[in-house]
Amino acid sequence: MLVVGAGDMGEGVAVALVGAGATNITVTNRTEARAMQLAQRVGGSIVPFSELGEALREADVLLTCTGAGSTIIDHELVTAARGALTRPLLIVDIAVPRDVSADVEQSPYVTLLNLDHLRDWAARGLARRADEAARVYEIVGEEVERFGMEVTARQAAPLVAQLHEKAENVRLAEFERFGNKLASLDSAQRDAVEALTRGITAKLLHTMSVRLKDDAGTPQGERNAAAVRELFDLG
Repeated sequence: MLVVGAGDMGEGVAVALVGAGATNITVTNRTEARAMQLAQRVGGSIVPFSELGEALREADVLLTCTGAGSTIIDHELVTAARGALTRPLLIVDIAVPRDVSADVEQSPYVTLLNLDHLRDWAARGLARRADEAARVYEIVGEEVERFGMEVTARQAAPLVAQLHEKAENVRLAEFERFGNKLASLDSAQRDAVEALTRGITAKLLHTMSVRLKDDAGTPQGERNAAAVRELFDLG
């Protein structure tokens, strides 16, 4: 990697890149002493600023951040330095104003990233994260609503169970009371009668059970529950 410029910004990014695993750092700067200082810090080497073109030819990545005030790298310089090379070159320009002319993108196998590109990339990343966050909030809301429905349904569950138990006890008592009249039935017929009475009981209680669960946790639900307890003597 070729680092052009040894100021605070360039130094900070170069050090961060080394921390991320970058190797083979070459530094060039108009002031050679500053270049040497940064090269020592990142374990790299230096080349004279006058040999920027030659250093550019050897680079796979170029990071530039000088205080030149105008572009120092353009299409002509890149083309002359690289010649017929087909090896990709990534140029990252974080200087303000820019060190690299936009026309370098005309050079084959060269990719330019400047601060505008990086801001766009960051904005897209933020937008994606915002979309993801919105979906997370939506999912959380759905889960909270579902959980709330489950909780309210569970509040009604004991009463519904009592109601069904009371109805089943009545059904069994009536079945036993009519036992003599059913004695002449064979097992299949008795099973049919039992299934019929179970079905009638379930259908009679279905709407009431659903209403108790749906209205649980509301004033109407409390009124419904109180009425069922009183009417069916559920205590």
